[in-house]
Amino acid sequence: MAALTWWTALLVLLVLGTIATVVVIERRSGSRPGTDVGPTKAVRATRIIAILYAVVTVFRTVADALQRLLSDAVSVRLPVKPFWPSLPNTVEVTGTTADVVGGGFDHAVVTVAGLDTATRVWLAAGDALQGATNVVIAVVVVMLCTSIIRLDPFRPALTRGINLTATSIIVGGLGWQVCDAVAGGLASSQVLRATGWSLDTAEIDWTDIRQVIGLPMAGHEWTLDFWPIWVGLALFAVAAVFRYGQKLQRDSDGLV
Repeated sequence: MAALTWWTALLVLLVLGTIATVVVIERRSGSRPGTDVGPTKAVRATRIIAILYAVVTVFRTVADALQRLLSDAVSVRLPVKPFWPSLPNTVEVTGTTADVVGGGFDHAVVTVAGLDTATRVWLAAGDALQGATNVVIAVVVVMLCTSIIRLDPFRPALTRGINLTATSIIVGGLGWQVCDAVAGGLASSQVLRATGWSLDTAEIDWTDIRQVIGLPMAGHEWTLDFWPIWVGLALFAVAAVFRYGQKLQRDSDGLV
């Protein structure tokens, strides 16, 4: 959940492609935006997709958050200290041509039962932030398409919506990463921080070498992706362009 879903990215690309199509066709035809049948249908279709996406995202976000809070077992990205299974000195492996000399796994995606309430709340909060961010993006796409259809692409409300989207992406994009990191660290401690161990028999009987895996140590993952900041700054720049367009539109209306 550390990034926008592929469906959200597809939606953004679709609306940008629609706007580009409108601009190109209108420049070639010399007509006003929205008067051409083809672009109008494309914009209306994009708006319908955005509305459906927003509705589905709301229900999915609520379902995911409830599942995190109420389900017996939940899926979680479990960070661990870099780990690579080691074999007893008496085991000799044949057939391999290279050896691992450093590094190893640093996380595992697992389904865990028995997590405490705090960890579940952090997981649910991450789902909620991601869902809310995607819904805000979809709503602004709907507003943008509506403005094009109404031949009024520079409404002040749209500019405010773009600014809101930029803020939501920055806050939500970083926020859900923090929630996931905290939840993953808590889950890792609960699953892997053993205080002791015991053995039922004096000898372990392994029938397959892949059963000799060892136990990794609990870890934390505090590396954040800063793409939300750059996307947010880009949208702030787009909002500035729309504000300039509003000024030009007011000046043009004053001359008529």
